[in-house]
Amino acid sequence: MITLTLANVMMIPLVLFLTWLWFEDAHDIIESYSWRKKCFALIALSLAAGSVLLITNASTLAHCRKRAAKLKDEALFGQEHESLFGECPICMLPLPSDRSQFRTKICCMKWICSGCILAATERGMNNICAFCRQPTPRSNAAILVLIQKGVDAGNANAMFFLGEYYFDGQYGLQRDEARAMGLLREAANLGSVKAHYQLGLVYAHGERGLRTNMVNAEYHWEIAAKAGHPSARFNLGVVEARKRNYDRALKHFIIAAKMGEASSLKGIQALYKDGRATKDDYFRALVEYQQAVQEAKSNQREKFKALIRA
Repeated sequence: MITLTLANVMMIPLVLFLTWLWFEDAHDIIESYSWRKKCFALIALSLAAGSVLLITNASTLAHCRKRAAKLKDEALFGQEHESLFGECPICMLPLPSDRSQFRTKICCMKWICSGCILAATERGMNNICAFCRQPTPRSNAAILVLIQKGVDAGNANAMFFLGEYYFDGQYGLQRDEARAMGLLREAANLGSVKAHYQLGLVYAHGERGLRTNMVNAEYHWEIAAKAGHPSARFNLGVVEARKRNYDRALKHFIIAAKMGEASSLKGIQALYKDGRATKDDYFRALVEYQQAVQEAKSNQREKFKALIRA
């Protein structure tokens, strides 16, 4: 398929002229100084016009790429950065970035903090969801029926969980990596941030039958990071540091710290040791991290931690 560009158009007069010379067998005309001069002038003019156009196109392309990179950075860095996890729907306190401190209830697909789960248990609600009050499925078959119901309804979170179950062979399922990847991709297409994050891990480590592909990994982590996933944001910081894009790495780490991601502080410390970050950078990140952690604290959540440590 030939793409007709302005450069092609500029070459048309030259092509037509040379074609005419060929078919007319205009040897005598070519020998004429005046015609030879016109021929060379036309060739020079056509080549010059084509060269100018190519330079202009290259400049325009470079400008477009620069503009696209700027818009991408504005979307990635220039917005309010709230954690994806939000608040516990029961106590309304912010959920921590530590996933061990809250659980997903598959009956309603809500994240419930450890404090509220403990409070429900203390009230004898062991087999009832603390939020939707539905009975908690106990058997593998009951769990899979509930998850499949969500999948059939087009629930992205249900697809994500079923994909993970197939990856790990949980709840009596046979391991099926192809089926699992299909579910993860479908969940990501429907907007599951967790699916995007998990796909990033799969591509980054070359797991589950896929080759390592950092371009795809960054693509999925960027989507997750823009949606407020703290670990995805931290991973992007690590990627940028390895590329020696230290300013970008620092931005990612500071944003992750603001969402309570403890690993980001170690990332900033590493940049500071290499002279790529300042004490003020670390202090600002530490203050924002501590504020996020403090906001996610409650007496009931601390009580749950104490029980786990005992």
